[in-house]
Amino acid sequence: MNRPSRNPFWHGREFARTLLRGRGGFHIAPEDYRGAGRWVDVSSFVGLFVSRRALSLAGYPDGRLFVYGEDGIFTLALSKAGGRIRFAPGVAFEHDCSTLQGGQFRPLWKVYYYHRNLLFLYRMAAGWMFWPALLVVLPKWLLKLRHHPATVPRSCACWGGRSPMGCPAGRTAPSGGAGAGRHVAAA
Repeated sequence: MNRPSRNPFWHGREFARTLLRGRGGFHIAPEDYRGAGRWVDVSSFVGLFVSRRALSLAGYPDGRLFVYGEDGIFTLALSKAGGRIRFAPGVAFEHDCSTLQGGQFRPLWKVYYYHRNLLFLYRMAAGWMFWPALLVVLPKWLLKLRHHPATVPRSCACWGGRSPMGCPAGRTAPSGGAGAGRHVAAA
């Protein structure tokens, strides 16, 4: 989670690796955490330092995206606008995160926002290749619903005044947990 990456639709080498290894093809490699750093196209807001120039190039993040993916969309837009994002592995920090529980996203409402926002990110990253890419990604996402057997039937039913995934409209995201990250700077 929160690993910086390069857009595989902009870089041929990452595109080929993504075809062979999936997400591992575009996220930075483990050896990048021991090196001097590298330029990336997409980053999490966790440990991201943003300059005024970056904000003038990309604007502010879209607050409507709520909880996941807004960072990737912002940093991809920044890269697309000519900004540069440097991954600096020498700066370490702790990241408080409780979303992944037993290797799975919990609760289900977070799963909904995560995948909804990833669709926006993938569309921005892939351009005209979005629909063919979606044919590969969507079945994998649907298979993940098996990890939420108690809530999926209610989530997929007509919502009757409730937001998707069974969350009361207007609910806010809780925080907590533990994780680790590295410093990324955007200019």
